[in-house]
Amino acid sequence: MSAPLNATGYTGTVHRQFPALSRPVRADPISAEAATAWRFMRDAGGFYTAAELGAALRPELTPQRAAMTASRWLVALFRRRHIAANPRAIRIKSYGVTTRCFSIPGESLEPTNEPTTGSPE
Repeated sequence: MSAPLNATGYTGTVHRQFPALSRPVRADPISAEAATAWRFMRDAGGFYTAAELGAALRPELTPQRAAMTASRWLVALFRRRHIAANPRAIRIKSYGVTTRCFSIPGESLEPTNEPTTGSPE
């Protein structure tokens, strides 16, 4: 059997490396479509689900494909803190641009006069 453990050899230090803290912040630019989605949410106001955003910005796609495409934009924007999750949404996640969000490069959090509609081309 091994000797019982005692506190005489303990130095009090813990050697851990947290990968999340040592990882650099991603500075990849967002796509033009995601920027268009951000502008739409900023100008129109309110919170949007992926299905609502996809139907508004990509009406030529099927509803399932539009929702999947919009969910990719929402994930990219949410990870970079350009949009915030609706704190009151319980079952369906919805997102919007709030005063605590960061603006995308070259843009302001102040909405313009007309909401952006249609495809980003």
